[in-house]
Amino acid sequence: MIKGKKKKPQQKKPSVKKAPVKKQGPKVPAEWLYLFDGEIKLRQIYELLKDSPWNVEYWEEAEVLEVELPEAGSVDFEDLEGTLGDEESDAWLQEQQIHTVFAVTIRPDDYELAKKVMEHIVSLVDGYFCADNENLQPRIPAKKAEQTTVES
Repeated sequence: MIKGKKKKPQQKKPSVKKAPVKKQGPKVPAEWLYLFDGEIKLRQIYELLKDSPWNVEYWEEAEVLEVELPEAGSVDFEDLEGTLGDEESDAWLQEQQIHTVFAVTIRPDDYELAKKVMEHIVSLVDGYFCADNENLQPRIPAKKAEQTTVES
């Protein structure tokens, strides 16, 4: 009898199921700023929005405004009292003559609904929303009425 290595029966590798690939939400930030060269308080924004299609809540002591989005999250505002908290940023605000600064928080998945709220606000009081990042992009500006010229 010849002794040799016995061939081991091949074992099946356990099947490894790949985790389902999660859909990545839109590449928009959660942290935004509302900047305005005039002066407005969150109480005034609340007054403008309380007859809008959104539910709004305002906490005066905390200077916080919440705009509820239908079947989604919310757009949350906090008054930063005209400052971004560091000298360089505050110098930029002064250079741009910006007097109103609100921190704005959204869920990135709710961006399209939140954008409607932001566009509505800038249509009423001017100013603009921008991402709270180095280049302040993306930006949601107030829409200016288009000027038309009539040729004679």
